[in-house]
Amino acid sequence: MSESSDRSLDQKFWNSEPVGFTLETNTVHVWLAPFKSELLSVAPVNCFLSDLEFSRAEHYRFQKDRNLFIFARGTLRLLLSHYLNLRPGEISITNSPSGKPFVKQHLQAPPFCFNLSHAGNLVVYAFTLGNEIGIDLECIHPIADLEALIERYYSKNEKDLLRVASSENRHRLFLQYWVRKEAYIKARGAGLALIGSDLDVSAIPVPALALTPFNPIQTHDKARWSLIDLIPGPTELGALVVEGHDLDIKYMKWGVDGQVTRSNSQETRH
Repeated sequence: MSESSDRSLDQKFWNSEPVGFTLETNTVHVWLAPFKSELLSVAPVNCFLSDLEFSRAEHYRFQKDRNLFIFARGTLRLLLSHYLNLRPGEISITNSPSGKPFVKQHLQAPPFCFNLSHAGNLVVYAFTLGNEIGIDLECIHPIADLEALIERYYSKNEKDLLRVASSENRHRLFLQYWVRKEAYIKARGAGLALIGSDLDVSAIPVPALALTPFNPIQTHDKARWSLIDLIPGPTELGALVVEGHDLDIKYMKWGVDGQVTRSNSQETRH
């Protein structure tokens, strides 16, 4: 295990010197954006959102969830504006039939790929050039109907490992497997129906501290994907799944005023 791989799971690792917005082949940029409700007045990202995005925000029951969605999408537009040299409000973001977002203005090869997820008070983003990618984030929390969820959505190997896990670690392991599954189906651009007993993410020990070849469905996508687990905060778990291997990952943090910070890059070769 390399020092940089271990530190990539520490939230302090997401802070360092400024960095640009140039993506190269086989490079992944992973961003962490902490959220506080007052940020919407300090950095009014809501002025960038489309009517459709505002409509989606209204579907959230609680104001704090609406605010987080607005912050997440507004910050996404700011990040995209730097990468694509477009104004945030001019970027046309649409979704595939499965809900995966993409930018209409950048359809040339190699494709500009990105994904995002938010939970609690954190948002994570991932960007690549030419590699399909998925990222997912969940808060660590008690889970209702845990046994029913395990029975319905987890493979035999996963069930066996969860069965022998201590009561203290069981919820955490369940969530780490879940974010791996979510990140994979988001990278695939597939629907939730893909999560089932055929999708096994347990072959890689938890936590995966370095980017590792990943083949969760043995009959498909052999040697196509890589996975790394992320712990961006003390009460959050995440996972990143990206197409390809031999990738250089840079971890960066988005500041309140749009200031950019970067960790040491992690590079894992296979």
